[in-house]
Amino acid sequence: MTPHILRCAWCLLAAAALAACGPSPVTPAAAVPTSTVTIVPRTTLPLPIVPAAPSAPAGCDRDQVVVDLRSSLPYAEASLSHSALYNVHTLNLWFVDPGIDPSAAEADISRYADMALRDAAAVSHVLRQASACVASAFDGITIRVVDREYNEWYTGQVDPRLVPTSAGLSQDDLAQLASAFVPGYQRSSAPRPAPESASTAETCRWDEAHARLEVLFGAGQPNATSYVVRDDEGTNVWVQWEGPPVFEIFLADVTRIASVLPCLESMDTLWLIYVDSEGQTQLILAAAGEAVRTVEPAQLVEHLEIIYPPPQ
Repeated sequence: MTPHILRCAWCLLAAAALAACGPSPVTPAAAVPTSTVTIVPRTTLPLPIVPAAPSAPAGCDRDQVVVDLRSSLPYAEASLSHSALYNVHTLNLWFVDPGIDPSAAEADISRYADMALRDAAAVSHVLRQASACVASAFDGITIRVVDREYNEWYTGQVDPRLVPTSAGLSQDDLAQLASAFVPGYQRSSAPRPAPESASTAETCRWDEAHARLEVLFGAGQPNATSYVVRDDEGTNVWVQWEGPPVFEIFLADVTRIASVLPCLESMDTLWLIYVDSEGQTQLILAAAGEAVRTVEPAQLVEHLEIIYPPPQ
């Protein structure tokens, strides 16, 4: 298991732990147990029947809440979805913050990192104001903030019940809300320069790949989402979609996803999150970007590493 995959696997598991703990102190990362990732043949790839996530409150269909909330987001490039891990249900937001300079000097890193946190807090308030279901149907709001070159600046989670219900926020209110966030990552050094690649007929930008994925999933997948994050270890593409615990259907979906992504030259890791119709996580898998670019789409499943569920 590479350090990069280990770090991101911990982030996913920690998100559930943070929501379950609420505002109480967080267990240090070093104390969080991690499991060894196992590469398994596709014939034995587990698709477990997991316990159903707790039902959403009456009038708060989570898929519909996500669809409705998307129109309230104040950012042009954003991804909103929901998922449950260990029956802890989170509303997940990723967005490009246009106010953050990807080429910021070291002296400005702290200022932009603080901006990312403040903007995360502000948009959590927007979500809370847009629907009362945010506080009743979800245990946490997880937010990832990136700049226009997709460098990660802040990732954190807040209990939606701690988000004020007042129509407006003063600067003091915003600062207090920001302090309620439990951080998973906050940038402390300048991003690495974005990788340069020659544009050819075989290559594509993220916005092109993202558009293809949206066409692939279509309107029948209200909880499907995809986004990209450049962290300290490389460029990560995340794809979430829903389906039944049937291997043949899962395999067909992976093949379709893999068929639209080989053009992304700068992708280091592909992360796949397979949820059921209630948003309950069935599988989290990872594949090296090189495998996505070079392996036949139908064979990519042979190169997937299982992150969740952990081996028994």
